[in-house]
Amino acid sequence: MNAGGGGELQLLEGGGADATGALLGRYAPATDSWDLPMGGEFWEAVRSAHGLGRRGAGRVIAIIDGGFDATLPAIARHPMAWDQDPYAGTTHGTVVALLTHQVAPEAQLLLYPASADGRLSLDRVLAALRDCLDRRVDVVNLSLGLGIPMADASPALAADDATPSAARPDVDDPAENLDVDDWRRIINVPHSPLWLAARAAAAGGVSVICSTGNSDTAVYVPAVVPGVMAVGFQLVARTITTGMEEAVSKQPTFVQSHFADLLIVQPAGVLGSSFASPLLAGFAALMTDRMELPDFARCARRAANASGAMLLLEQGDGDNEFLNLVDSLFKEALRSSPHPHYDGDVYAVPECPECALFAAPAYNDFGLFAMATGRLDVAVRLFATLRQIAPTNSAAAANLGVAFSEQARHAAETGNHGEAAWLYELAVGHMGNAVALRPEHQPYAQRLTEFRLALAAQQSAAPRTPNEGETP
Repeated sequence: MNAGGGGELQLLEGGGADATGALLGRYAPATDSWDLPMGGEFWEAVRSAHGLGRRGAGRVIAIIDGGFDATLPAIARHPMAWDQDPYAGTTHGTVVALLTHQVAPEAQLLLYPASADGRLSLDRVLAALRDCLDRRVDVVNLSLGLGIPMADASPALAADDATPSAARPDVDDPAENLDVDDWRRIINVPHSPLWLAARAAAAGGVSVICSTGNSDTAVYVPAVVPGVMAVGFQLVARTITTGMEEAVSKQPTFVQSHFADLLIVQPAGVLGSSFASPLLAGFAALMTDRMELPDFARCARRAANASGAMLLLEQGDGDNEFLNLVDSLFKEALRSSPHPHYDGDVYAVPECPECALFAAPAYNDFGLFAMATGRLDVAVRLFATLRQIAPTNSAAAANLGVAFSEQARHAAETGNHGEAAWLYELAVGHMGNAVALRPEHQPYAQRLTEFRLALAAQQSAAPRTPNEGETP
């Protein structure tokens, strides 16, 4: 089905139908569970929300996809908005719906089969988006898109809109409202019917979550539409630098668009951004206020920009002016978060699933930057705040332990062995937590041994307080 711009509306499967079928084979209907690794910050945030009793009850998530297998109990319990095309493929939509259900098990899914005559129908997708807006559903997931080559996506700041405003009734032009660091400012695509429908739903208060797309030479509608959340996968490489743990984003094992608002760690064998967006759609239903999503996206984007700039510093690039720029980028990221945890008593900060997902890089990487620039007190505060927000974040525990150990080392160098011993006790405690959270990670165990030895040395060097009745 042609959707404008010369492209074909498609499901965004990274490995095609065979890979999607293999993924569905990892779902067990009898136990309603997945044989998938569920580690990393995303799943930690989901478990945190579930532990706080937030499982999606009372929220409606619309899934617009090709078709759904209603023979599965987990699918059958949710309503379809209209009759399904008997020729529709159901594997892709079923996987998308089941992944959403895994994250938000108590949310109601409203299923929109969007195929006609065995193919995705633009008319059905548009009708589904209009219906979602009329019903005021909470969240809509679109694991599909219209690919537009980057060569045809001219810079928005240098080109007039490709579609006259008269052809876009009831939809404001959002370009002037975009942040200066929003990647959508450099993308200009025709305001096709799909663009308009997604924009209208987002402007009407629906949280529209889209897959970012599976080509590195294209952008996708509706992922590029202002007001939607574009989601993809990433891999994470963890490195130990000067004793600190740093996470570096890597491309997933399939080709993916370079433009996204959020990247989730790719589970092994899960191919295609199709399966990233339903995870965030489910998470949006767990949020106390899903209208905070744009602010959290801003926080995550600015933290990513700051972290990227910090990498240049580690490679030896940059002067004091550049150091100040990185510092300001991290501060802007934290200011963008709708939950200002950093401003108050760090030990009164509540567990916060949203910040554990969206703001963790801002806290962790800013802490690393503060350590690298000699501001140990700032680093401790940042890592300690993240520990409160995300108690199961092993990197936060490890990095807080390292920060305390650095403070202890400085205290020992000035002969303050009592304070050094106390700080090493804190370092041992937090690194011990990191080991408990990630026992297979040997660098944690090695640092824990170092901290215990240093603690023993400082306890031996510290003046002993005499017992009552004992001569000093």
